[in-house]
Amino acid sequence: MEYKKTEVYKYLEAVNLYLKGDLNSFHKVCEEIEKLKEPFDLIPSNSAITFSLSPRILEYVTTSIETTSAVGKLFDYETTPAIPLKGRLTIPIATTLFAVADIVGYLLRNIGRAKDTKDNIAEFFKDKLIDENEIKVLVKVCRHGIDHSFFPKLGVGISYLKKNGTEKMFHLENEMLVLNVNAMEKIVIEKLMQIMSGKYGNFELMNKRFKKLLEEDEDFEKLVSSVKSKLKK
Repeated sequence: MEYKKTEVYKYLEAVNLYLKGDLNSFHKVCEEIEKLKEPFDLIPSNSAITFSLSPRILEYVTTSIETTSAVGKLFDYETTPAIPLKGRLTIPIATTLFAVADIVGYLLRNIGRAKDTKDNIAEFFKDKLIDENEIKVLVKVCRHGIDHSFFPKLGVGISYLKKNGTEKMFHLENEMLVLNVNAMEKIVIEKLMQIMSGKYGNFELMNKRFKKLLEEDEDFEKLVSSVKSKLKK
């Protein structure tokens, strides 16, 4: 159990603690949303706003949508008024899981930089029966899209719903490719537990990688000190 005394293990313990805490909070909200027949704050049928919506858009805002996709694919930005949604937290959950896969994937690799996101995430998922094209879509379309523009790119959807199951990372929904966040969550948690139990990964290597990461962060210490000094004035 010597590996449990390493700095990287203590770091992973903190990641695990906060990951499970955040996911538990997310789950409570998601369960409440799934109980609702309509996940949207619906517009009254006699509202003047309804007359400005096309039949297709009106049908969209008054039915249960189980997948998050880029709004631009469904709405006309110029003519459609903002409509409040009861969100399913799909995007925050996916963002959280991508962050864990990225940093842990970096720690598992023998070489490479922390900012090599595609390689880090590929390393994390490499033994999970996900092929190269799926990894590319996962990173370049889903992760980069969510992190940089809030939605996955190219009209790909993401879904977090109990009925999705956890067997496949992607599925088709009315010809739309959808990332199954339920499956992604299961893989991330299981992989993290395998590592922390000592059944997966080389802790000597991971500890060296972790220390290297901390050393790289030292470059920003002056910036942090500068901001702190400004706030103390």
